[in-house]
Amino acid sequence: MDLVRRFLILLALPAALEAQETPAAVEGLLRALDDDSIEVRQKATEELERLGEEARPALVRRRSEAFSLEVRSRIGEILGRLDTAKRLKEFKGGKPVCGFSARLEVKEDPEDGTVLFKAEFMNVGPAAAGFVPIQSWNTSLPGSSSSSSHSRAQLRVKALDGEILLTHRGRCSGGSFAPPKTPVRVEAGGTRVFELRLDGDKDEFLRLKPGSYEATVVYYACSRGLLAGAEEDLESNAVRFTVKG
Repeated sequence: MDLVRRFLILLALPAALEAQETPAAVEGLLRALDDDSIEVRQKATEELERLGEEARPALVRRRSEAFSLEVRSRIGEILGRLDTAKRLKEFKGGKPVCGFSARLEVKEDPEDGTVLFKAEFMNVGPAAAGFVPIQSWNTSLPGSSSSSSHSRAQLRVKALDGEILLTHRGRCSGGSFAPPKTPVRVEAGGTRVFELRLDGDKDEFLRLKPGSYEATVVYYACSRGLLAGAEEDLESNAVRFTVKG
């Protein structure tokens, strides 16, 4: 294929798609995955991914029929990214890091006045991956904080009722023993759940006064090397809740 023809195909592809019904557009893009030009193949890949779930049935069918290893590989990559996008949308967690997303739920127990924080981590990526379990927590609460170099995550709670937090009574826990960072295998779409309960009756540092709060969980994916290749820590969605007392 000469350069002029390649250029014309790349220019015409988006306009041609807009003028067609989705099924016809998808079939044309699937044929383009086997084009002689790598530029055309790459553009078709991008357009199929942009079409999203509308293209999934045809992608699945074409992958089973294709003779070309490259075509099957490209379709597999597209389907993997579609799976990731679908899981993220349904999971409603925070920004993913290295294929994992975190979602936080908060529940106050009116019977005993404790507050339960449940952090769920999902592998939203296309393949199984390792995840180091949370065995201990750091906390950052209004008026107090706790910190250990061995903790693998932090619960952050801030007051929303105008309280100015100038004084934090810091506490460090943990000895010289550092638990091994042994990851567990989490399949694509699989989850791991960890809970932390704040009980002010057992520890005054963990008592939340009546009021409005916002909480997030931070998993030390980067700062403590818990997820291979992470360039930032993994943060959950922010949850607002009220402690009635």
